[in-house]
Amino acid sequence: MIAIREATLTFDNATLFRDFPNKPYNANKKLVLSIAIPDGYEHIGDVTVSAWQPGATLEPIAISVATVIEEHTGIYPYADTSASRNAAEWCVNFADRWLFNYGEGNLLAQDELQIAEHPVSSCLRHAMATTSVAPMTRDSAKDDAPRPLLIRGILRHVHLDTTNGLYGNAFAYAPADDVIAACTSIKPPTISNIIAMDAPAGGDGVYKHETLLDIWTTAITAFYGAVCEAKACNGDASECIIHTGWWGTGAYGGNRTLMAIMQLIAARAAGVTQLIFHTVDSAGAANFATAYALPGLETFLHADTLDPKAFLQYCAAQNFRWGVSNGT
Repeated sequence: MIAIREATLTFDNATLFRDFPNKPYNANKKLVLSIAIPDGYEHIGDVTVSAWQPGATLEPIAISVATVIEEHTGIYPYADTSASRNAAEWCVNFADRWLFNYGEGNLLAQDELQIAEHPVSSCLRHAMATTSVAPMTRDSAKDDAPRPLLIRGILRHVHLDTTNGLYGNAFAYAPADDVIAACTSIKPPTISNIIAMDAPAGGDGVYKHETLLDIWTTAITAFYGAVCEAKACNGDASECIIHTGWWGTGAYGGNRTLMAIMQLIAARAAGVTQLIFHTVDSAGAANFATAYALPGLETFLHADTLDPKAFLQYCAAQNFRWGVSNGT
């Protein structure tokens, strides 16, 4: 088995907001929360989180699904689809080792934007800290091995448009009127499913083998977990759609070509039906096109049986080098 379910917890949304409240200390985060969850709001439903441990991630894998790979020049749409309502459509969270760790502070990067739009996420982090299932995307008892967390059925209450200069460090000091104008309340809230996975950070020079292995193990464990969740909810014939993007390449300084191809091949190996790669802008689209056309990658994109060890050797042979953090 590629990945192993460690544990699953389900929480009632009303209990989460009452007993483990979201408490942003940044004024603009408080403003967004007040729009997302106005006074007197009656919470309904629940949210489920599962922790996943790597399994046989390096054994040859028979490819059983012809994964459709699609590039989208933009950001996640969070469309209200039957797939999203039934745990068959997932969005990658560019997580920290601590789940949803910076959502209550000043920063608004990809992780924090998801938290702002899904406000119960901060409550979930606080609640998990009181259980035996730690809110961590790495396992400190196993030398920080990847431990992706999958959050199923989380409600999205607000859309926060960051295209007018609110992304990153600028958000904390933006005028309140600009923040209000950027927010659209979602009534009723839509349902999202989130894959929280932590990328390696802050390296330099050529990637080391152990870092390549960490990236691969994280991505295939997380994506396989999403496939398992979709099948558990909908049956073995269920589709599994994953939205992702430049995971680990912003503040963490990862190499865009490497992080893209790792996710493409991990999706094929995990049995994902469709991988939609959101490249944000035209520069990102060009970066993705370069990655997809990398000489030799087609061998792994079309193989009937994927050999992860051979793929990692291929990646090592490219001598990928670390980039530089973008400061967000």
